[in-house]
Amino acid sequence: MKVSVLVATRNRARLLKHCLHSLQNQTTPPLEIVVVDNDSTDDTRTVCDGFKQTLPIVYQKERRVGLPFSRNRSLQFARGDLWAFIDDDCIANPEWLKQILAHFQQYPQTVGVIGITLNACPINISSCVEYVYYLRWLDNHVADVHDVGKLSSGFCIDFKNAAFRASFIKQFRFSTNAPYGDVGDEDVEIGYRLYRASQNIYYNPNIRVTHRYSTTIQRLFVRNFWNGYANQVLYRTHGLNVRTFKPKFPTNQSALVKHKVPSAVSYKIIRTIYPLFSRFGRLYALTNTKKLSIPKRT
Repeated sequence: MKVSVLVATRNRARLLKHCLHSLQNQTTPPLEIVVVDNDSTDDTRTVCDGFKQTLPIVYQKERRVGLPFSRNRSLQFARGDLWAFIDDDCIANPEWLKQILAHFQQYPQTVGVIGITLNACPINISSCVEYVYYLRWLDNHVADVHDVGKLSSGFCIDFKNAAFRASFIKQFRFSTNAPYGDVGDEDVEIGYRLYRASQNIYYNPNIRVTHRYSTTIQRLFVRNFWNGYANQVLYRTHGLNVRTFKPKFPTNQSALVKHKVPSAVSYKIIRTIYPLFSRFGRLYALTNTKKLSIPKRT
């Protein structure tokens, strides 16, 4: 089996460079790396050109701004048997592709698999809070975060670190209806449709990337506000109640989060306040029916 890696990017040339370096260091090389440049104005094209001697990069431009547009364009050009998705602010473990291939070989019934997305900034309070809530969410949708197993729903399918059989995923497209492309939840929306089509979607903790979670308190709270807004829009437009699964903190959380944050008190305060912004976002979606100018992802 051959793997196509799909990366969407916009104005994050420095982060993209680190991501491509990690793909360059894979123990199992990909068939191709489809990089979709979402109308960037920085050095994204130059960064991609700099890797063309060492990586099989397929560079494409998408003028319509929005992550779903970029991802949909990448689906048009991928040629591999498996399509592996990674975000431009993620660093792939050197055995990322090897573990993806091993999973599909060991579990041939698999149509898709997600891995674990570790925290790239373990001493940053905001990053730790967002990471803990990610683990909390993941723990609600898998039997054991330390072991391979089927997902219990599609709501936790995260395209920062996921791979699918081309024959399966090519039937789908990411929703380009606002607000998904700007505030999140396009993964939740397509994840719901993917899981409804097949429940042979797995979680495998051996498939690992590290991710740049929110590094400032402002970014942390703003992102969660708009995620809450998008959650409510999903419920209003599709009847998808993401809150059906009430997140709980993993009982083995201490084993998962081996960080020492600078201030335990600040961490606990921010962790307590963080979910309130999602609720504020939901409330705003309930009370506001006008078309919004939602901030773009950065």
